[in-house]
Amino acid sequence: MEMIRQDEVARRIEMIRRQQGLTQLQLARALHVSQAAISKYLKERIPPAEVLYRLARLGQTTVEWILTGEKTYWFGRQEGQVQETGATYDADLALAKKISALPAEARQAVIALIDLLKKD
Repeated sequence: MEMIRQDEVARRIEMIRRQQGLTQLQLARALHVSQAAISKYLKERIPPAEVLYRLARLGQTTVEWILTGEKTYWFGRQEGQVQETGATYDADLALAKKISALPAEARQAVIALIDLLKKD
């Protein structure tokens, strides 16, 4: 397992802030924290779980990516591993695996089709 580095977490938080076009104060308001807290997250401290969650939602990413720079949507099944159950989860996972196996152009076409269908 890779070590979580505060400086890399801070870099990814700053990346989300800039991509969203927010000042530190605006980011603080969006995350329901103080501007001083944002300053600490960018210099010396990893945010608590609830702030990481809100930040991931704001940046349309995952807490995993903020902490590690990786996005792992599924893992191989291992004995004793906690697994989410339910028909919806299994269907979503199967669909995600199929889409991720497509060539880049085909993935883009599927995304465009989904976006088109969502407009209705």
